[in-house]
Amino acid sequence: MGRLKFICRMIVKGKIEVPENRIHFHVKGMDGNEYTDIPFNYHDLEELCDDLKKYENIHQINTQTDPISKQTKECIETARELKLKSFLLESLAEYGDSYPIEDLITVIIDQEKIFHESLFSPVDQNDGYRYKDIYEYEYEEILYYGYEFAQLKYQKILDSNHQ
Repeated sequence: MGRLKFICRMIVKGKIEVPENRIHFHVKGMDGNEYTDIPFNYHDLEELCDDLKKYENIHQINTQTDPISKQTKECIETARELKLKSFLLESLAEYGDSYPIEDLITVIIDQEKIFHESLFSPVDQNDGYRYKDIYEYEYEEILYYGYEFAQLKYQKILDSNHQ
């Protein structure tokens, strides 16, 4: 059995500009489009989902005074710093290519509006489609085993760019 991968990330459509001090990767999705993958140092997004259920959009969240988790604060502050209106938050556990993904959580933010159905299940209960597919996030590659591995991979990219 392979190494268990805990992945928690923000995925943004397009190759956006991200400060060099924030770990991120620019990748091509299966659809040929570019995506920006921003890892977070969490195992899942359960606390974030619980927090977001209280709001209609991310603009309503006050990261300084609202009683929200560290996860929610970091994700919202990242979105604001990068001036993002639409993005996907995703967490999962993966054992390897021949095993199914487990504990998949996907949260869709579209034009700052929280897509509440995605907080309860990654799959539309009416038609069985995954919400990330409905919103055309075709990027599914697993680039790192967890945040520490993302840090190492990103540092190697930085080192090669600065030589």
